[in-house]
Amino acid sequence: MQWISESHVSDIDTIKDHIKYLLYQQQNESTNLKNNAQVQLYSIQDDHAKGIDKKAINVKEYQTRLKEVEISHNNFMFRLHRDYDNRIEKLREEFKRRFHIVTMDSEKNIKAVRDEKEARMKSDAKVLEEDKEKQAKIVEKTYEEVSAVVS
Repeated sequence: MQWISESHVSDIDTIKDHIKYLLYQQQNESTNLKNNAQVQLYSIQDDHAKGIDKKAINVKEYQTRLKEVEISHNNFMFRLHRDYDNRIEKLREEFKRRFHIVTMDSEKNIKAVRDEKEARMKSDAKVLEEDKEKQAKIVEKTYEEVSAVVS
C-alpha cells in the first residue's frame, strides 16, 4: 500500500507539474496574444496618424491648387473683360466712323438737293421776273396806247 500511496503521490506530483506546465503555456500564449494585440494596436494607431498627416497634406495641396485655380480664373475673367471692353470700343469706333460717313453722305445729298432747289428757285424767279417785265412792258404799251387814244 505504501507503494500505491507513493505512486499516487508521484502521479499527483506529475499531474501538478503537468498542470503548472499547461498554466505556464496558457499564460505565455495569453501574454503573446496581448503583445501581438498591443503591437497591432500601435501599428493601427501609427497608420491612422500617418493617414491623418497624409490627409492634412492633401488638404493643403488641394487648398493650394484651389488658390491657383481661383487666381487663374480671376486672370481669365480679367482678360475676358478686357477683350470685351476692347471689342466694344472697336465697335463704337466703327459705329462713329460709319455714322460720320453716313452723316457726310447725307449732308452732301442734302446740299445737292438744296443747291438744286435753289437753282430751280432762281430759275423760277428769273422766269417770273421775265414774265413780270413782259407784262410790265405790255401794260406800259397798253397804257401808252390808251394814253395816246385818250389824248
